[in-house]
Amino acid sequence: MAGLLAAPAMGVYNASKHAVVAMTETLCHDLRLAGASAIGVSLLCPAFVPTGITDAERSRPEALANDAPCTASQKLAARQLTKAVESGKLMARDVAELIFDAVRAGRFYVITHPNIMASVQLRLDDIAQLRNPTDPMSLKRPR
Repeated sequence: MAGLLAAPAMGVYNASKHAVVAMTETLCHDLRLAGASAIGVSLLCPAFVPTGITDAERSRPEALANDAPCTASQKLAARQLTKAVESGKLMARDVAELIFDAVRAGRFYVITHPNIMASVQLRLDDIAQLRNPTDPMSLKRPR
């Protein structure tokens, strides 16, 4: 979902996911223009699923290790990510079933957590109405 939203404290991650969304949407258009109707493409947009993403540093090559202490914003982002991932209700097996269903149906967008679509709509409304961006997490916070 980071490719459809722009949550705070996740700039680099959001940018990489927005790039994946743009590339995949473009591929869909390009395949259609090329007449490649036998080839489909789907875009998986998962929200928080309990995975090993919060321990991704374990895979970083030693030569690229970040030895600098974490900043306050990095610590906040790590806490938020850990909490969100650990609270995920869908497991990888559930996501796999959603993917296979979408591919069989020829559906492009695969959204694992439909309740987050309110935040996507809020972003689209901000753009359409030329408003400043609303924090997508604001819909989850008590008011």
